[in-house]
Amino acid sequence: MPGPLRCGRPRARRRLFADALGVPEVGLDDDFFALGGHSLLAVRLMGAVRETFGAEIGLRALFETPTVTGLSARLGEGAPDNALDVLLPLRTTGSAPPLFCVHPVLGLSWNYAALLGNVGAERPLYGLQARGITEPHARPASIEEMAEDYVARVRAVQPKGPYHLLGWSLGGTVAHAMARLLEKDGQQVAFLALLDSYPAHDIAKDPAVLDAEAEDEVLPALLPGAGSAVRELAERNADRRDTLALLRKQHAQRLQLGEDTVAAVLDTAVHSSRLIRDHAPGSVVCDVLFVTATRGRPVNAVKAREAWQPYVAGAFAEHRIDCRHADLLGPEGAAAIGPILAETLDNV
Repeated sequence: MPGPLRCGRPRARRRLFADALGVPEVGLDDDFFALGGHSLLAVRLMGAVRETFGAEIGLRALFETPTVTGLSARLGEGAPDNALDVLLPLRTTGSAPPLFCVHPVLGLSWNYAALLGNVGAERPLYGLQARGITEPHARPASIEEMAEDYVARVRAVQPKGPYHLLGWSLGGTVAHAMARLLEKDGQQVAFLALLDSYPAHDIAKDPAVLDAEAEDEVLPALLPGAGSAVRELAERNADRRDTLALLRKQHAQRLQLGEDTVAAVLDTAVHSSRLIRDHAPGSVVCDVLFVTATRGRPVNAVKAREAWQPYVAGAFAEHRIDCRHADLLGPEGAAAIGPILAETLDNV
């Protein structure tokens, strides 16, 4: 028997997509992400599907089949949503080598969905997410251990190079460590992109990055808009239960994350922010594409080329983007980064 979304009129299904995207009209086979969709809009769409049709459908289904027709066909599968898995397939089809994207300090790679409409339809895209969100007792003891785990996931999809890696913030340091492991194993890393990511000893020198990585900034960074309220609770010495209750009330429904998952994300983020400070990078021979977020960064901020010079033997190309560190994979940042990534990927 067809699921509720399939039974709905095509016009109603298209209207849900259009409303989520803020556009006048969406065709049955138009790609949600090519039209400017990103992770938070995707969550909004899934909530609208649930409210309108009484149908539960996972976020990962939209990543994999981002059209009205495709999503409708997925509804009857009854498969559990696994949008928190360590390996998150955002797009599995295409003839180009896949791009593997490593999570920032919060551990989720949903934001990389913003790149789906920019890096080319023939480029498979995978996110790597923190194991500790779903397996709290299996958190890595070091960035190196984290990188080893992710390399194993990558090679399960693509056994041999050349490899294409990208990481934002903490994820850049992990992607760099992954590149080093792959090169030590005789594999070629053809593409390594670091999005506003710095070696551990330089993070503390740069307030723009420190704000996104420091333990006392994890909660505000986790759910945008909650920052002032979280700080107010901290000033009152509120306990963790009150803070989680605030996050759940303001944002859990929006992100389709329950209190236990929000707590696991928080714990994992704090754990990862500690690991980065103990990490000593090695050196890679591959070229590096670096993106600097310039907005809100003081004049005397850390220089990316100088920070990474001891750890990169290849060429180092820097692109400066006028947005905040935390917004690099928001709509504005992704629109600026996407063409840079696409052009570089097409030429490696």
